[in-house]
Amino acid sequence: MSYPPQQGGLPYDGQNELRSYTASWLGTSSKCHIELEYYLAIHDLCWSRIGLECKLFGTSTKVFNITIRPYNEVEFGLIVQALFTIWWIFTITAAYQVWYPAACKQRPAGNMPASSARCDNSRFVVIVIFLLFTYYWVSQTIFTWVHVTTSGVFASYYFLEGTEQGVPPSPIIQSAKRASTTSLGSVCLGSLLVALLQTIRALLRMAAQETDNPFGAFCAACAEVIIGCIEGLLQYFNFYAYTQVAIYGKSFWQAAKDTWELIKDRGVEAIINDNLIGNVVLIGSILVGMLTALFGYLYTIIIHPSFNRDGGFTALIIVLSFIIGFQMLSVIGSVILSGTATTFVCLAEDPRALERTKLNLYRAVHNRDLPEFCTGITCITLV
Repeated sequence: MSYPPQQGGLPYDGQNELRSYTASWLGTSSKCHIELEYYLAIHDLCWSRIGLECKLFGTSTKVFNITIRPYNEVEFGLIVQALFTIWWIFTITAAYQVWYPAACKQRPAGNMPASSARCDNSRFVVIVIFLLFTYYWVSQTIFTWVHVTTSGVFASYYFLEGTEQGVPPSPIIQSAKRASTTSLGSVCLGSLLVALLQTIRALLRMAAQETDNPFGAFCAACAEVIIGCIEGLLQYFNFYAYTQVAIYGKSFWQAAKDTWELIKDRGVEAIINDNLIGNVVLIGSILVGMLTALFGYLYTIIIHPSFNRDGGFTALIIVLSFIIGFQMLSVIGSVILSGTATTFVCLAEDPRALERTKLNLYRAVHNRDLPEFCTGITCITLV
């Protein structure tokens, strides 16, 4: 596969022709011109990175193709996620039957007699918040466990393949054992931080939708955006920190500190920020979430469940269906993301090992088409 030699993607003349054609078709709308320049800038930024991303994707799939049952940890994580989701759905349904004020007041007198205190809406709100936080925390822990297990396998092949020691037998089992024992505390701690931010963000989103005060809704929406940015940065950084946990068995805080120092020293910020594979997995997760949301909507209009006769829970069912589908595919997509993240960290830690085990990727990293990756590491002229 060959890639354009231009650092900016499209040739200069091609960009001018595209601008002229679009201007003649759309007219003189300044908004359209701004959007065109925006998409051209995104194209210029990403096009020259596609070559490396394709090679990283190929490397990730190649490692798992030579292992026995490569997706065992993903299958296990998906099963656990599905079982926990089923349990969570039953739990939140039971909470509705017991604590939701409208349902609480309709219970027979002999079955947990209702009272103004027992049927108070505040109790139901607290329970829903707790269940929402629990779902986020457990889901994030499963996702992180799969990532740590997968990263351990990739690190074994990165550092040991082709050496006298060689890759140990059943690297997946050994990596899963470390992730489930010595590294489990670090896995839960980092997942807890992300789950807290996800819960706060969900509460702010609901507050913005339910308040009748325009200024209050605006403030809640702004706060949600800020929390979302912090959450994204934390998830992004944790992903690479957990690679350190998988490789060296470090604590979460030590791994986070070492990852930050490693990134600054080795100068791989540009490549990490340009990781296009994560966007592909994200788009796939969103599409699956939309599909499950559609199934949830069809369920409400075809089955007509008794608890939703008046349609009051249709929106909630659609949102929950989207979350479930999104989380399910995110667990599967974590394999590819874990492979690329591990390759990034291992490359910054020991770029020479890449030359011994994966020469094609080593050449792609060090050739003239990817000069920004040579910042901070020794670049070698390859013949």
